Amino acid sequence: MGDVAAPGETFDFIAIWPVVEPGPPHAKPASVLADLFEEAKDRLPVIARTHRARLLERPRFAIRPANAVPGSGGSGYVVVAGAAAERIPRRAK
Repeated sequence: MGDVAAPGETFDFIAIWPVVEPGPPHAKPASVLADLFEEAKDRLPVIARTHRARLLERPRFAIRPANAVPGSGGSGYVVVAGAAAERIPRRAK
């Protein structure tokens, strides 16, 4: 997640998923792309909570060449999902 925001500050939470189906995204049917985005939409809040982040807005989605997305492994394509988020404070012990 990089630099962690202080309580009350917002930051961009970004997650990436590899596109494992062969071929470039523009050659896939729209239903396949919609399924990729739907899966990312369902999983993003869970992944954000794992990183102590709460999403504050509806996520944005894009498909990008993996070699243009740091941390993606650089092969093929990835789904990039992002949204403004705030840090979830740790519980007091």
